[in-house]
Amino acid sequence: MRPCTGHGLKRWLDSEMGRMIRLRTQQSQIYRTLGRMCDAGWVDFTVERNEGRPDSKVYRVTEAGEEVLRARLVEP
Repeated sequence: MRPCTGHGLKRWLDSEMGRMIRLRTQQSQIYRTLGRMCDAGWVDFTVERNEGRPDSKVYRVTEAGEEVLRARLVEP
């Protein structure tokens, strides 16, 4: 996927495409999972400053995260 915020990921998971993967996901669960993925080195983030609104964390898959994903895609 392209870089996105936790909120953007939630919107995608709630879309038609995302629902094929998983039914309703709580926003808090998304942020907990992203935190664990950061700790594991699978994703990292940058902070985007938003004038007049809270700052946003934009998450990106790391090279290590991409390797983990590719390995899991070939598992039976």
